[in-house]
Amino acid sequence: MKINDLRTKFTVINNKPFNMTRETIIEKLRNKYANLGLGDEILGSQADLILTGSPTDETIDGVVDGVGDY
Repeated sequence: MKINDLRTKFTVINNKPFNMTRETIIEKLRNKYANLGLGDEILGSQADLILTGSPTDETIDGVVDGVGDY
C-alpha cells in the first residue's frame, strides 16, 4: 500500500493511529440534524465530502459544526 493511501485512511494522534470512519461522521451528523430526519444517503454523502479533508478526532467536531453554515 502506498504511503499516501495510508495517510488518507489514518491520522496519528498521540502516536496512535485513529481511523476517522464514515460511520463515525454519519453518527455525528445524525446527532446534529436529528430534528430534520435526514436519511443515511444524505448524511453519507456529507460524510464522504468531510472525509476528503482528512479530519482528525481533534478537528471533526468543528468540521461537523460547520456543515450547513452558509
